Amino acid sequence: MIKKQSIETLNHQGYGIVRLNNKVIFVPYAIKGDVVDIEIVNNYKKYALANVLDYVIKSKDHKEVICPYYTSCGGCQISHMNYKKQLEFKQDKVKNIFNKYLDLEISPEIICDKEFYYRNKVVFHVVDSKIGYYKEGTNDLIEIQGCRLLDKRINEILPLIRKLDLTYVEKIMIRTTTKEMMIVFYGYIDKIDILKDKVDSIIQINIKEKLLHGKNYIKEEINDMKFIISHDSFFQVNTNVMKKMYDKVLEYSNVDNTKTVLDLYCGTGTIGLYLSKNAMSVTGIEIIEDAIKDANINKEINNITNTTFICGDVGRLINNEYKQDILIVDPPRSGLSDRTRKVILDNDYETIVYVSCDPMTLARDLKELLTKYELIDITLYDMFPNTYHVESVVLLHHKKDEK
Repeated sequence: MIKKQSIETLNHQGYGIVRLNNKVIFVPYAIKGDVVDIEIVNNYKKYALANVLDYVIKSKDHKEVICPYYTSCGGCQISHMNYKKQLEFKQDKVKNIFNKYLDLEISPEIICDKEFYYRNKVVFHVVDSKIGYYKEGTNDLIEIQGCRLLDKRINEILPLIRKLDLTYVEKIMIRTTTKEMMIVFYGYIDKIDILKDKVDSIIQINIKEKLLHGKNYIKEEINDMKFIISHDSFFQVNTNVMKKMYDKVLEYSNVDNTKTVLDLYCGTGTIGLYLSKNAMSVTGIEIIEDAIKDANINKEINNITNTTFICGDVGRLINNEYKQDILIVDPPRSGLSDRTRKVILDNDYETIVYVSCDPMTLARDLKELLTKYELIDITLYDMFPNTYHVESVVLLHHKKDEK
């Protein structure tokens, strides 16, 4: 045991940091201002990982966590921090990354909504008919009765799902929209009648996909626009924050009916279609075939005729023929590929709106893009409260366009 260690600051994953004998020690579930007794559990050459044995002093920002699974499931990492402090942590993280890697001083606003019960999607594992999450870093199941991050309707349906014969089920995915719910069973399931009155879509995926009840998609509405969501479509997990973020993308793009838009990593077309009513035309590119199918259906049900969706790998497909006025990028956590960054620099877009789920890869991409573009504004979104993740929306203008 190492006694009475003061937590100096936090790393980007929300771990507390202690420095001892010129070594950095990372301490989960501890925040700045805590004084803790710790035990080293993994000792490496340049750093160590420790567990808290006792909180000698707790920071005023340290709160008690109600969830009984908190320190084992790994689904959220900073619930022990009061919510105001969580938001400050995320702002500081992005500020520090931009300062270190881009030499830019920024003071971004962070937009938030509900602290709990916000997730519209979850994947549960099933082992010996028990439903839960895997313990972090293992395949050991933690059976759960409910999760405070999930839409309350997901927690409410769990007792009914437990009544089913889950012997041959490996995973269960549940998705919700404002009014609808989908359940997907991975494996074999029988006798689902008790769910039919409460669920709009039930799908079994064994050797192939089989619709058991309802339709094979659910619908969401965003500002009078309708979007279908299939079982494997990408859709933001926090609907309320997503709406606020899409409004910011629309504001930043400043699109009008004289402008053309290129929407890379377009998913089911939500952002591109959101902008389409203001634009001359929109072209979206996405690698997932089912997402493109959903995007085209979304286009039809919203009576949109000025949008084209293309299925393909953005990094391979993008070339210098894509010369639209406004570029929207919403890449995966890995960010933009080398080739995509090169095409962006070659094509001289007037405006770029970059939606990012990882500030580190965002900073890497911006380091190159800022040779020809100027950062005009950045807004952060707390899409995943109680986790260390933060979403960013960045507005870039081509330098030649600045007066």
